[in-house]
Amino acid sequence: GEPEHKAAFRAANDAAIARGVFGVPTLAVDDELFWGSDVFEDLEDRLAGRDPVATSKWRAVDELPVGATRRG
Repeated sequence: GEPEHKAAFRAANDAAIARGVFGVPTLAVDDELFWGSDVFEDLEDRLAGRDPVATSKWRAVDELPVGATRRG
């Protein structure tokens, strides 16, 4: 409840929002953000120098139906 603690929290919160944080937990590696409770395997791949999104995962995404289309 101390004013300096509240100010520090607001500053950290504003910095996180400016960086693009929107999920909990969020972990940052360089400029890349990893968020959510299922992120740890992807983060481990990234830290080991592997692509966290395997080609098979991209194929599965490509096969999903289109949910919405933008006009204009």
